[in-house]
Amino acid sequence: LVTFAAFLVLQNMILLIWGPAPQAIVSIFSVTGLHLFGHVFLPESYFITFIATLVGLLLLYFVLFKTNFGRAVRAISQDVSGAMLMGININSTYMLSFALATALAGAGGAMVGLVYSFDPNFGFTLLLISFGIVAVGGLGNLKGTAIASIIIGIVQSFAQYYAITYTNGVIYATILLAILIRGRLTH
Repeated sequence: LVTFAAFLVLQNMILLIWGPAPQAIVSIFSVTGLHLFGHVFLPESYFITFIATLVGLLLLYFVLFKTNFGRAVRAISQDVSGAMLMGININSTYMLSFALATALAGAGGAMVGLVYSFDPNFGFTLLLISFGIVAVGGLGNLKGTAIASIIIGIVQSFAQYYAITYTNGVIYATILLAILIRGRLTH
């Protein structure tokens, strides 16, 4: 509840400072983008966002599954008391985890800023979609969450092409359907 209250305070501060009109980051990248095939072009900002996301995902995987810090994070997530008994410094691991999450959130925000314009309600939309993707992929399941995010991204692209007005509704319906199907498959 405190996090949600902080979100509401920040959202209203943004509204007071910049107003309700969408704001965009001026891109230094080419508008025409990369020629893929035929009349299909991929804006450079989309390509850079994709590459940065892929690199970030691979680095996160490496940190969580190939380092002692990652082993400590996974141990704490499974059993805090057991991790303490094994000599893991819980407080420093929490602080480093928070720093890593903050860095990833900042990088993610910068990448989103290359592709979309912002308005005061944009964060809530991203929050709902992100929670849905994690729910579909599985909490703590990096591979499942990555696959779920790719599927939702493809659905979003098709929805924007065919019915841009209903894009968020189509995304939410897809997430809800995936959660229902996942719930049936696990029971």
